[in-house]
Amino acid sequence: MPHLLHKAQQMRFFIGGMRLFTFTFDFTEQDYIDYNIFYTHHMRRNRLEKYLRYGLPVLPILYLFLNSFLEGNDFDPISIGITILIFLSIYMFITRKKSYDKLIAMNVKKYIRGKGKDHLFGMRTMTFDENDFLDRTEYEEIKTKYTKLTEIKDAEHGIYLFTAPMIAVILPNRIFSSAEEKSRFLEFIQSKIQQTG
Repeated sequence: MPHLLHKAQQMRFFIGGMRLFTFTFDFTEQDYIDYNIFYTHHMRRNRLEKYLRYGLPVLPILYLFLNSFLEGNDFDPISIGITILIFLSIYMFITRKKSYDKLIAMNVKKYIRGKGKDHLFGMRTMTFDENDFLDRTEYEEIKTKYTKLTEIKDAEHGIYLFTAPMIAVILPNRIFSSAEEKSRFLEFIQSKIQQTG
């Protein structure tokens, strides 16, 4: 169930010719879950999942073909029906997105509780200027140069700024006051990665 999210405070202005974006928002567990679901579906190279997704539908047909070819027996409609039903049930269970997303969310929650990562959440302020961006929370401040950015992903629930293959700065969509504002920020951040690329 999605968390009740606080509305983000957002500003964009110019100081001495430098364009500056500042976002203050409540970073929630759901934001972290949304990122992990996106990463698992789009970024992670999960070979087992791909084999299951594309291989399982072929197995019943292969089984039926080999059974009839090698044994030379007539088709048994009951065995055929049961076999197809079993394989389709397994296939739907594994590849059904909602079920899979729930499983990812459950694993992320277990990880958060087990590793004591609750301090990741809460109010944070992110400031983007011409040379770097600053992530400030109650516990720490992290300044990152744009040269550290490796990839930018505009996803369903937010913008993810990757600084390593598995690490990203998470900017939920709700921090932007409008689609136009989000578009301007994307142009700004993409120009930075192009300059440093």
